[in-house]
Amino acid sequence: MFLHSITVAAAVDKQLLHDLDLRRALFSDEYSILDVAGQEMLVIINENTTAISRGTALLVTDNGMSINSQQGLAPLVKQLIDLGWVTMLIPSPSSDLFLPEEIVIEPDNANPPPLLSIKASVSQLNQQVFDEHLERVSLNMQAALEKAQEYPGFVLVIAQGTSAATLAQLYAEQKLASPDAFVVISPYWPDRKFNNQLASFLANTPMPVLDIYSKWDNSWSQASIKARKVAAIRALKLQYRQREIVGVGLVQQPATYVSKEIYGWLSHMGW
Repeated sequence: MFLHSITVAAAVDKQLLHDLDLRRALFSDEYSILDVAGQEMLVIINENTTAISRGTALLVTDNGMSINSQQGLAPLVKQLIDLGWVTMLIPSPSSDLFLPEEIVIEPDNANPPPLLSIKASVSQLNQQVFDEHLERVSLNMQAALEKAQEYPGFVLVIAQGTSAATLAQLYAEQKLASPDAFVVISPYWPDRKFNNQLASFLANTPMPVLDIYSKWDNSWSQASIKARKVAAIRALKLQYRQREIVGVGLVQQPATYVSKEIYGWLSHMGW
């Protein structure tokens, strides 16, 4: 219990530090503050540069990543606003979801397969912290969706990493109102039990899904690439597309390639 309290406090402190850093880096008219259950959430909204708006794209960063990080989804903003989207960069709660156990390596497991690491082999989900993380993500998204109603058009959610996995679960379990379409970029959970459920969650989401991956994804995300596609086929999920980004690593954010995949997919659906 004591360790759990420390974990929650540390997560809150990290989020406060991120917000303070952003307030220092941005002018006051460059960000907006949303109320989330009595607490402030800082988001960055950019309006479309076109005559007609397609709708609002909610971009949810990976756990612990700043919303304006060039390794996150911020580089997509320019591409999307030029395609007619109002964009809203939304933070993911900074949660210490996984607490490492003591590392014990059995002789026959001394050389794990390439896709597994020592950390992956021994990480264990802290269930209580995980449940709180789900709740916080849900509250953040509810506030963002309410703000999105101020703009006409579709609602598109683009999420990265653990945020993509979290939202897939919330949508599949109908614990959060569904957007019109959902783009996941390199989704994963750093825990074998939960990562194995990711494919099923994505397959059972009620909205169209674009699943983007690359060979630069971490081992957890790579481990479920095939399973995600197979689960969608078995679930007869017609509006599911899986696409690989090639040429440059996602760490370098090939925003142009990603935005073209999103544009092509949405155009195929008649948007």
